[in-house]
Amino acid sequence: MAITILTADKTKTPPELRSWAVDLLNKNSPIKFSDVVVAQLKAGDIEFPGGIAAALSNQGTAGGMSVSPDGRFIAAAQDKAIYVWALSSGNLVKTLEGHTDSVTSVAFSPNARILASGSLDNTVRIWDVESGRERNRLRTGSDEVIAVTFSPDGHLVTRSLTEITYWDME
Repeated sequence: MAITILTADKTKTPPELRSWAVDLLNKNSPIKFSDVVVAQLKAGDIEFPGGIAAALSNQGTAGGMSVSPDGRFIAAAQDKAIYVWALSSGNLVKTLEGHTDSVTSVAFSPNARILASGSLDNTVRIWDVESGRERNRLRTGSDEVIAVTFSPDGHLVTRSLTEITYWDME
């Protein structure tokens, strides 16, 4: 319901309803918007494009999803690929491929320049957001990666089935 409200014409949606929908979506989904994105969505300065909503709701084997802290991009994993959309237009801007098994988690770095993806192929891949190129590949040993996230200071934290690893990205 929240996505339906956010994809509706903002001139016909009361601000209180938009605000409620943003809060609901932010609270009850794996998408956690930054404060900047929350404010922009509530104000109607950016919209949650219908094309993204449709793609996300039709995913087969869905992995993680992340919104860049600067509000420019949303990334979602499906099977072995990561799809990156421009949040302002809803256009698909990148398809990141390289994992050999399902992608389970994606996360943008605090500066929004890097996207990390974890996979059942026992790797974490580091992607340059602007170019879409793989910058690095980190091996976790024999465990499948089930979660990736960044700390506020830009360090990558990964979780496999048996361990949590803290990676220095510099």
